[in-house]
Amino acid sequence: LGLVQKKFARYDEAAELYDRALGICADTFGSKPHYKTGIFKNNRADIERKRGNYDEALGMYEESLSLLRATVGPMHSECAD
Repeated sequence: LGLVQKKFARYDEAAELYDRALGICADTFGSKPHYKTGIFKNNRADIERKRGNYDEALGMYEESLSLLRATVGPMHSECAD
């Protein structure tokens, strides 16, 4: 749903959905890295980039990449962007 809201440029709604997903990941996985957390963090960073909040987006992208590298490996296609 967050992806659809983002496509419609409904960034507040999309951010809320991704924040909810990140909360569920935190509740489910705790501090253990999980690739889904990296994916949701990347999608959340996209929203901030589209809003023009580049510094915030950069931090989220870096967190996402770190999570993805730790869980799927640095050579995985999710780490290529």
